Amino acid sequence: MLISALSIQYALNGAVQTGLFPATLSHVQDVFGVSHTAMSGLVAIYDAFQMITSVVVPHFADLHGMDSMIKLGALVCGLGTLVYALSMGYWMLTISQMLNGVGSACLIVLCPPMLNRALQCRRRGAFFLSVVYGVCSLGVVVAYLVAGILGPADTWRGLFGVAGIGFVIPILMLQKIGPILTNGVANKNAPSTRNSSPNLSKLSSPTQEQPTAEAAAREMSPKKEYDPAFGAQ
Repeated sequence: MLISALSIQYALNGAVQTGLFPATLSHVQDVFGVSHTAMSGLVAIYDAFQMITSVVVPHFADLHGMDSMIKLGALVCGLGTLVYALSMGYWMLTISQMLNGVGSACLIVLCPPMLNRALQCRRRGAFFLSVVYGVCSLGVVVAYLVAGILGPADTWRGLFGVAGIGFVIPILMLQKIGPILTNGVANKNAPSTRNSSPNLSKLSSPTQEQPTAEAAAREMSPKKEYDPAFGAQ
């Protein structure tokens, strides 16, 4: 379920930013009467907030957990996409891109290490990560096709609205899984070394010294038997 949740979140994120956004860009520009430079600024705002958030996300993930931060990222992306669908001016488009940049950074930064730790195997983690990225590309293709078939002139708000509501799905799936990464989970299945290491206190004890030559000779010499009638033999 973890792979499915991350795949859906990646697919929605790719569908919104790489599929729907460029496919409907020209019509949104005409609706709000803004210049090409202003619309290009929306892309720059998204990338800038994603870059800034990527720097601080690992710190908050250490404090609150990776799964919590990824769920927060999905929530912020969903909210940003809904703001874009309900935009009444350029300022709302700007806020939408800010939110989407912050939410996307949580997923992009934390998804690879989360898979590696949760699956306890680097090769499997790399394989499932490639699956997640493949589903993301699939989401982009589907978004382009849907936007082209339905036409952005009348349906762009509805497309972004559906995508924004769709972010609820990975949130619910991650919530059902529960805390995936807890303290010490990476060492949960590690073999115990409690009794495998030597007892250093015994090795360094003065009572466990090596026998001297005199003591060794005494041990090697035959023991004399004692007979009450004849004395020691």
